[in-house]
Amino acid sequence: FDPNPLVGRSTDFAALKRLGDEGLLAMMCDSTNADVPGSTGSEADARAGLIGAFANRSGAIAVTGFASNVARMTAVAEAAAAVGRKVVLVGRSMLRMEKAAQACGYLDHVPDFMDVREASWTPRENLVFLCTGSQGAERAALSRLARNEHRDLWLEEGDTVIFSARAIPGNEEVLADIHAHLRGMGVEIVTPADAPVHVSGHPKRDDLARMYGLVRPRF
Repeated sequence: FDPNPLVGRSTDFAALKRLGDEGLLAMMCDSTNADVPGSTGSEADARAGLIGAFANRSGAIAVTGFASNVARMTAVAEAAAAVGRKVVLVGRSMLRMEKAAQACGYLDHVPDFMDVREASWTPRENLVFLCTGSQGAERAALSRLARNEHRDLWLEEGDTVIFSARAIPGNEEVLADIHAHLRGMGVEIVTPADAPVHVSGHPKRDDLARMYGLVRPRF
């Protein structure tokens, strides 16, 4: 129930209520955050948090999140434009998702992304790398950057890496290893615990209660 989703339309509450009025036998619903009180924030909140996190940074900024989150791709691009930076997509999954999103018209209002080769000679204070690898996958872009194994791009002292996603349980150890590599390079790390740079894609308890109240399934 995002009032400002950045990509796509807002929720049609009247349609959900009509389903309930017609009668619904069963509903399968996301329960990931059912134990978390309150409502999930908006993608616009993540964009505002990213703008704040980008401000007054002197080196390159790398942001990592889920490639499938096109709204977050939009938020990063708009936050970068707000502080005078350009975004370069790093990682095969990120490039595939951008191509699909462009074909569907989801990125028509977003500033153009920079090519990796162009980014390699652009002043670092003008760059944001949007990378795959928020969960520590070994061959993902962020892992390669953290180990200085990327062919065209690199991180160095004074740069910042922002994790615009929370760790999926079980990935903590591999992410801690990446954090150690980044800190050893003199890179500052920003996580959702440090700044509002992420909002969940899962409904919290009040959202679930509202959905069930609208749809009123028997099961």
